[in-house]
Amino acid sequence: MSRETFRRALFDTVEYITEQTLRTSSKVLLLNHFNSIAGETSKEKALRTVMHYACVDFSNIEANPDRQLKNLLYRLMLEAEAWDHAE
Repeated sequence: MSRETFRRALFDTVEYITEQTLRTSSKVLLLNHFNSIAGETSKEKALRTVMHYACVDFSNIEANPDRQLKNLLYRLMLEAEAWDHAE
């Protein structure tokens, strides 16, 4: 679990939701948003970043049948938690 694996999980999640490959400038924008957004944990900040960038709401994610999305979000949460414990 490293900075790069966390970033990859964040980018993969946004790319899946938006169905677009992120350009370098979009990746920089995502990371800047993550670094500046309010939140106590990286998990919280990562979810807020994805929701902001992809214009989605995860308040009822359990009702979403998209298994791939759930797997990506789970991976993102694992990476974010590991990031917090590595600091």
